[in-house]
Amino acid sequence: TRGIPGTNFKHMSVNHLIATEIYNQHMAHVYNAFGNRETIDTLINGPMAKVWIKALSNEYGRLAQGNKYGVSFTDTIEFISKHQVPTHKKITYASFVFDHRPLKEEQYRARLVVGGDKLPYNDDASSPAASLLETKLLINSVISEAKHGARFMTSDIKDFFLASPMEEPEYMKIHIKYFPEDIITTYDLRNKVAEDGYVYIKIKKGMYGLKQAAILAYENMVKNLAKHGYRPIKHTVGLWEHATRRTKFCLCVDDFGIKYYSKEDAEHLLAALKNSYKLTTDWTGANYCGLTFKWYYNKGYVDVSMPGYIEKVLHKYFGNHIHLPTKTPFKFSTPFYTGSTQYTPDADHGNLIDKKGTTRIQAILGSLLYYARAIEHPMLPALNELSAEQASPTENTLKKVEHLLHYAATFPNAVLRFKASDMVLHVDSDAAYLVLPKAKSRVAGFYYLSDKNATYLN
Repeated sequence: TRGIPGTNFKHMSVNHLIATEIYNQHMAHVYNAFGNRETIDTLINGPMAKVWIKALSNEYGRLAQGNKYGVSFTDTIEFISKHQVPTHKKITYASFVFDHRPLKEEQYRARLVVGGDKLPYNDDASSPAASLLETKLLINSVISEAKHGARFMTSDIKDFFLASPMEEPEYMKIHIKYFPEDIITTYDLRNKVAEDGYVYIKIKKGMYGLKQAAILAYENMVKNLAKHGYRPIKHTVGLWEHATRRTKFCLCVDDFGIKYYSKEDAEHLLAALKNSYKLTTDWTGANYCGLTFKWYYNKGYVDVSMPGYIEKVLHKYFGNHIHLPTKTPFKFSTPFYTGSTQYTPDADHGNLIDKKGTTRIQAILGSLLYYARAIEHPMLPALNELSAEQASPTENTLKKVEHLLHYAATFPNAVLRFKASDMVLHVDSDAAYLVLPKAKSRVAGFYYLSDKNATYLN
């Protein structure tokens, strides 16, 4: 997922959130009591070493061919000797991400991530993904058609990237000290370790960190679902439909937001997925890509929120600062209604923030941007202004950011409500380009709003 921010929901909800390390359902770093991020060295040598060594064993076993704990495996990697690596292939590094998820059966998780930035990949590695707008449109259509039986559920594919075979394998190496003893014994790694202390690994399927992992997984998904009548909807980036059934869904990496009209239709999609993947499902449709939904189908509305998100942002970036009640996202400037000309403020020539402070400001703005675009729209004008300053922020920029954090702390749990409506929006647009001498591009748009069925006029 490292290779997979803007209007693209996949970027916003996965790559961006991993980068800010704030609020991601799939990966989150572990921190100690002093707020410092733990590493593989501190964890496997710390007070909970046994727990994290077992987590490492499970990850190796999951990726390879199992371990002594009986973990379900995917045959994604193979441990080999150094001389088995083709001479023309580049060898990359590996990194580890650790996560504590107390509500899961396996609470302590380790993730082995390939250093994909060191491996060449000449083809286009991008893949379609649901946009935030498309996700909201799907949610709105569900509540608008709830009286006709529309409902929403979610499903998540387990080990999504690990189910996509690659035409040509990649290679990485990991030092022997990062292997649990049971993995060393099971795979006879002492007889495979090189003189430099590294164990070499052949990667046979898509894996976290590989540039091509996302597109391989997507193409594999298209092929697998086409057999059952499901296809991407043209002119969208993340919406899918069925050839004959009314089922539609948003695909965000490995998360499905599904609109269905009957349980039979929903089960048809789930069965199609289960032919190729392992799934978890939530028939309540309460969570999707970091968003929390409270559905009131009978009342004709749904509430969308991100409970706890702002609390986490404030805890990470604002610490124990006192939060002052603040009712606007940025400082209010009193207008002067006079006959004199009012000019824009002069450029900010304040003292520049150092590199560490700049990175911190950018991280704060990035975290708040996702929340603002998803839920808290009043923040967007302030974030737009601050985004123009974040490359070379000054002390005044920092004050604006702190003001925004005060606002977020004052209203930490915004809720966006979608209500069912019979309104129909019709849009007709036209454009012409250089059709007359000295002409420039011309655009005309016509918008029709109606609370009844459309009436077309000739």
